[in-house]
Amino acid sequence: MFSHLRYWRQRVGDPQKNEGFNCTFTRNVYGIRSTNCICPEGYYKDFYISNSKCKPECSVERPCQNGGTCSHKRCDCPWRTRGDLCQEIDDCRSKCENRLEVDCLYNDRYQITYCSCKNSSLYYDQEANICKPCPCEHGFCEYKESYFYRKLICKCQYGYKEFNGYCKECDCGFSVKGQCEFDSRGEKICNCQDGFYEREGRCLSCGCHDYSAMDTNCEMTGNVKRCFCREGFQDVNGHCEDINECETDNTCHPSATCRNTFGSFECECPDGYKGYNGRIVEPGEVCEDINECQESPTACWFYDHVKCVNLPGSYKCECLQGYEPTSYSNDPHRTTCVRTTKHWGPSVIVLCTTLALMAVSGLMHIHVKNR
Repeated sequence: MFSHLRYWRQRVGDPQKNEGFNCTFTRNVYGIRSTNCICPEGYYKDFYISNSKCKPECSVERPCQNGGTCSHKRCDCPWRTRGDLCQEIDDCRSKCENRLEVDCLYNDRYQITYCSCKNSSLYYDQEANICKPCPCEHGFCEYKESYFYRKLICKCQYGYKEFNGYCKECDCGFSVKGQCEFDSRGEKICNCQDGFYEREGRCLSCGCHDYSAMDTNCEMTGNVKRCFCREGFQDVNGHCEDINECETDNTCHPSATCRNTFGSFECECPDGYKGYNGRIVEPGEVCEDINECQESPTACWFYDHVKCVNLPGSYKCECLQGYEPTSYSNDPHRTTCVRTTKHWGPSVIVLCTTLALMAVSGLMHIHVKNR
């Protein structure tokens, strides 16, 4: 018969194999052996589990794998992973069978298992479970991953676009002027940007404006081009021409002058008049006279003995009372004045002339009466 309890002590030296150090092995009366190990630094034993072996602690030097998180020196493993350091992937037991060519990997972001070819120039065919050359041809293979699947997509070269798992030529001519797409049958569709139109699978410039920056949309009906011109322009034989609004639809007030501009028009007040925001007024706005004497107090300031008198659309410098102009200039803004002086000569001449006329008139009256 067995004794009540037997035990012996043994030292094993490979903690990496979870054997620990200074392990004590015992057997109970039924012959069942139990193990009690003292773990070295960097390892721990789960005391709540019988016969627990030494397990590695996680740390910066020994991080958790496959997206596991280290908490209190223990790894919290994500879904479908296990092991002391989350190094084991559950699905890898049944996936990625040819381990000589294929690696079984885990995407911790989407928590999915996938197979990847050791040769980076190949891609893994999930249906055939083998590594194949990339079918994209004019591009390279890339996987699009989500929480539900891992899908192969093609990153195509310039001038190509993916269609049914390979790169098919798709070029609309101007690389930045149109977007090339395929319909369900693989027919090319060019979605041309403004200023371009599609013709025979190419985006061609409309050429509706002389200035390319102002080009606009157009359409071709047969061989006739029609331009959809911007406001202020009209289509003339497939070209956008400026509309002279002053001739076709003058909406300026009669007090303002209509002035045509490129693609628009302006209503401008004449000199000496203005609107609410200056000489350029809104259509229908009345031009008001500018009172230069109020807005420019120094209008006649450079000349002595004058005052400013406002006129419709202008002003003049007028002599003060008791003064008279020294000369009559054509410019009323430059009047110079001197004090008025009395001259008797002209007055005497006027008086004598008046008396002489009265005498002649009297003599003629007497002569007519005597007859």
